[in-house]
Amino acid sequence: MSCLVGNAFGEEPRPPGKGYTNRLIVKFYASKNSIATEDYFLQWSHNQGFPLTYVKTLGTGANVYRLNEYKSATDLALIIDLMLSNYYIEYAEPDWIMTPVYSLQSSTSQQLKPNKELLNQQFSQSTTIALLAQGYPQQTSPDLLTGLQINHQPERYCESSNYYHNIVATALASLLLNEPDNTFTHHQTNRMKLLPVKLGSACQILTSELVEGIMWASGVQLPGYPKNQYPAQAIVLPIALQGQCSRQLQWAIDLAEGKGSIVISAQPNYQTTQPTPLLTNCRGLIPIELFTY
Repeated sequence: MSCLVGNAFGEEPRPPGKGYTNRLIVKFYASKNSIATEDYFLQWSHNQGFPLTYVKTLGTGANVYRLNEYKSATDLALIIDLMLSNYYIEYAEPDWIMTPVYSLQSSTSQQLKPNKELLNQQFSQSTTIALLAQGYPQQTSPDLLTGLQINHQPERYCESSNYYHNIVATALASLLLNEPDNTFTHHQTNRMKLLPVKLGSACQILTSELVEGIMWASGVQLPGYPKNQYPAQAIVLPIALQGQCSRQLQWAIDLAEGKGSIVISAQPNYQTTQPTPLLTNCRGLIPIELFTY
């Protein structure tokens, strides 16, 4: 798998547990946004007791900032309430840590059975499928395009021996690249191409990374990244999306739709009595169980 790289990170500790983040996404009013405003904001945050460090500007125009320590959802809500009282800020939200769909320690992607009817329904009109994941095995294939790596985290953040490849990403990549004639879409004249977009570290994905991944995969030109020569008609997110849809994520999905892309939240069906809750309140996001154990 060949991926061009676009990174922005600095040294930082690991989160203390689930429900914490040390990142905030802040959008200034367009009429008030300037370098002077951003400098003032950094000094203002320091004076308010939560000093911030600039990380990067997203393709949506919002900025990502890093707190000097991880905060819980309760603490973040208090900080955001204070930030929204600032004259220059249109909105602010946490840059949440999202959970990739890992394989179970005792399972492999070969144990996933594809729901071919759903695959046909979603991909029948697609010539390029973008797969956004934290990583999957190296593969070579004429149907594998040069993708992109988007990482806003420290280079050595994840040194875990417990990392497993994203099981949905692995299964879908194998299905698209290894089955002769893309058998589940045999009615197509042209074979589909797979566009890999590697997000974050092996341990976690940030909302901001997902936002930029969706935008780039759909063909939106992002500052600091190479042009996507193969905009995807379908963008697959094998990520455990839960809770409320963030404004930045909704913005990215809307932009992708405007480019003619569909965005799919894909998780395996474990055939349990309590299905995994999917983030379904994003407009235009299609939650589908593409595979079953």
